[in-house]
Amino acid sequence: MPPFAFDIDYYQVFKNGQHVCGDTFMTARGADGRIIAVLSDGLGSGVKANILSTMTAKMALKFVDANWDVKKYCEVISSVLPICKERGLNYSTFTILDLSPEGQVRIFEQGNPSFLFIRNGRLIEPDARRVSEEYHNLPISTTTLDLMREDRIIFFSDGISQAGTGTAEYPNGWGRSGAADLALKVIGRNPQVSSLKICETIIREARIKDGPINPKDDVTCAAVYLRTPRRVMVLSGPPFNKNLDGKYAKELAAFDGQKVICGGTTAKIVARELGLEVRPDLNSSSRFGPPTSLLDGIDLVTEGVLTLSQVLLALQSHKAPQSESGAYKLYYTLLENDYIDIVAGTRINDAYQDPNFPNQFVLRRSVLEGIAKVLREKYFKEVNVKLV
Repeated sequence: MPPFAFDIDYYQVFKNGQHVCGDTFMTARGADGRIIAVLSDGLGSGVKANILSTMTAKMALKFVDANWDVKKYCEVISSVLPICKERGLNYSTFTILDLSPEGQVRIFEQGNPSFLFIRNGRLIEPDARRVSEEYHNLPISTTTLDLMREDRIIFFSDGISQAGTGTAEYPNGWGRSGAADLALKVIGRNPQVSSLKICETIIREARIKDGPINPKDDVTCAAVYLRTPRRVMVLSGPPFNKNLDGKYAKELAAFDGQKVICGGTTAKIVARELGLEVRPDLNSSSRFGPPTSLLDGIDLVTEGVLTLSQVLLALQSHKAPQSESGAYKLYYTLLENDYIDIVAGTRINDAYQDPNFPNQFVLRRSVLEGIAKVLREKYFKEVNVKLV
């Protein structure tokens, strides 16, 4: 296992009254293993801003992957984007991160608030930041950093820094410094907090700063966390050969990482083979889906295919399931780990022999493979799927 993993995630909320976001966050993996992330903020809000930011992000991903000069692709982006009639401008601001597998990062910024670089619980203002060019009267800054484990980079649109503008407490906005202070407090309380959680916390606070009608602008926060790799194993479905039940259960028990079971039959097999008892989780509600259960030594026990299907949809849309449901807990468990082992049993569940029901193994396998695919492609997780 490599010495570190990239935890890359984001969170965003549309401007109050809008149905689309004027900010866009996109990621892609380059042919040489690099990870490229772009946060673009389209001029204004609503559909026009969404078009501007989406086109900017898509082009930036391709140009950075091709190692184009930053000023050159700014010129191309500017020549392609439609012009805003009100302001006569045709661009969106951006922050671009180009991460190598070895931990070096190049950061390009134009117009967005400057990124936060946090190391050892302290905000560092990198000496490497330099203004290389200007385009449309906005400087293009370039920064190169060699990252270490536990380093964090947090970047956001101006909906964060300008939150609260015009209020008595923040007449000029919350500011980059306000977001930085909060980030440092969150990390101080929980040094291993995930990128998603820290982004959610910053945006939640920005909305509070904006007052009761919020947010007053699109707000997007993204983060990169270079962390010690975390592992989770997910068991779902009974193994094809009943004689393998004991090996199946012991493999999970011996796993060095978080342990998850998805499916009532699977939980019963593991409990029987390990001499344990599956108990109802009295703190779990069935309001938003099947409740979770408890099994000693196992971090999470959920229902099977229905819960997995909810998680697949949530991962594809990047919208968490309803709070405290089994799907919600599984969603965050997957995102907060880097190496994910999925073990799928191939036995037809005796509870589903009715011909009116779809083949549960085929359905389960399809959902699990969908989860593995989106985790690899969208969240850059290392996922191994094994059929037993």
